[in-house]
Amino acid sequence: MNIRIYQIDTGRDSEGVAFCGLVTLRKKTGRAEPDGSSYEPVYEGEVDARDLEDVYDIFNCELPDDYEGRSMSVSDVVEVTDSGDSDVEPGFYFCDTIGFEEVKFDPPGSSSGGKIRVIAVEPGRPPCVKLIRTGLESLQAEVDGYIEVVYPYDDPVGLIVNEEGKINGLPLNRALRDESGEIYDIIAGTFLVAGLTDDDFRGLSDAELKKYMSLFAVPEMFVSVAGRIHVLPCRQPDDDVNGEDQKPADSDSFPISVSASASLN
Repeated sequence: MNIRIYQIDTGRDSEGVAFCGLVTLRKKTGRAEPDGSSYEPVYEGEVDARDLEDVYDIFNCELPDDYEGRSMSVSDVVEVTDSGDSDVEPGFYFCDTIGFEEVKFDPPGSSSGGKIRVIAVEPGRPPCVKLIRTGLESLQAEVDGYIEVVYPYDDPVGLIVNEEGKINGLPLNRALRDESGEIYDIIAGTFLVAGLTDDDFRGLSDAELKKYMSLFAVPEMFVSVAGRIHVLPCRQPDDDVNGEDQKPADSDSFPISVSASASLN
């Protein structure tokens, strides 16, 4: 099954409900449901689990390498986004003192103290989903330099790029295309795809995640020939069929510019 795990940030737990069961939470707060604003996401991915008790065992005894939280405990919330082969219906489940209880839960939005779900796109590699903090230092660390946000799409998403990627000769990464499919620019260096609010970044919705994972799924390589940059998809090892060579995909191209050519040298 595919899941997300949310844990209370004890630094924002003004009500003192971390590690409390639902009965205690309701006595302390008067609310029937946990408050998503005090939680932060600590994991997203696929787990080999038949039920939520298997999930509990995994995140206590067999912690995944990319898990960023503490061992699963009472007050944690598990979101099942895809049941897979399990019998657990998609939804939010509160880890109670005994077992799990399905609850209504509003996942935390982006805030300086929490984390948001973004797509990270590195040169020559397929994209991946990451949970990152939205502070300036965190964003700069992700793209290895000063950040700039570009807005190539009608959706409320932005690309967080290295402002000096081409000047500093970072590897070219992905081409940007207009509505007719013509290339008008190339991003150099690692970049992030993040959702946007009126004044901040937010995590990507499931629909946005699916769309932009697909859009940037194929890594690209760039070759300068006769004054033009040719863009070719990078074939991945599993693209071969029965070990046979395949016909190379057609390439796109556009006139070379000084800033782009610097990254090709």
